[in-house]
Amino acid sequence: MNPRILLVLFFCFGYLFNTVAQWQSDVRLTNDPASSVISAYNKWCVASSSSGVHVVWRDNRTGYWQIYYKTSSDGGVNWGPDIRLTDDILADYEPSISVSGDVIHVVWYDETSEVYYKRSPNSGLSWEPEIKLSDTTQVWGAAWHPTISSTGNLVIAVWQENLDGNWDVYYKRSTDGGSTWLPTGRIITPNSSETASVSISGTNVLITWMEGLPVVGYEIFSTVSNDEGINWGTVTPITSDSVWSGYPSPAIAGDLLHITWQQQSSSSGMFEIYYRRSTDGGNNWGSAIQ
Repeated sequence: MNPRILLVLFFCFGYLFNTVAQWQSDVRLTNDPASSVISAYNKWCVASSSSGVHVVWRDNRTGYWQIYYKTSSDGGVNWGPDIRLTDDILADYEPSISVSGDVIHVVWYDETSEVYYKRSPNSGLSWEPEIKLSDTTQVWGAAWHPTISSTGNLVIAVWQENLDGNWDVYYKRSTDGGSTWLPTGRIITPNSSETASVSISGTNVLITWMEGLPVVGYEIFSTVSNDEGINWGTVTPITSDSVWSGYPSPAIAGDLLHITWQQQSSSSGMFEIYYRRSTDGGNNWGSAIQ
């Protein structure tokens, strides 16, 4: 090949590599004198599809925490105005967002410890009335830290709820894009199950959470459904290190499952990030990678 052509190709590929690898400058999304806070516990606060990029957070610019939303239709270059999704005298916390096509799904919980859901059917142009997903009417009732995932018309919201003195993972499914919701399900374990998170791919669903074990402390557990959340497999321990492990975050693509979490070192006491994956739908898990 002509050396000049090789040189041109080298510079072209080098330019493309540098263009892809570079990160652009920070973009400030909120600009008010109050506090704007994204959700803790690895909740999904940003989502994207062909319709654009969508972000949610909580903000106390009105004097009490409310849920806000913002969108970009050009891949994050330009952003629309802040849109307030809640409007009541109660504080709202920990929003999570998912998008499937043009339908945007948002969940959060309020100071009465109930989980709520709101959707936009048209990429954020308008929003339907909020729906309460939890029902904590019993003595111990409290529902916290929801997160949501969607694909096609399947939408699943999960949260931790205490109805009888013990925290368990609760979930609710919609098979029509959030228009209606099926009865609440519960993943029961003998210990305290907290900060659950969910990811969906096709008909496969992965839920992971931190489980409070006697003496040991918190470990990471998971369960998988292969039929859109109708039935669930065995509850599987992801960690068993007798050190504090918490705040897991899942991702799933077909039969390939991923979980990351933070774990405390038994020697230094410092926290590090760990990762495990399964290549067979959660039947077996590879070794943890630090």
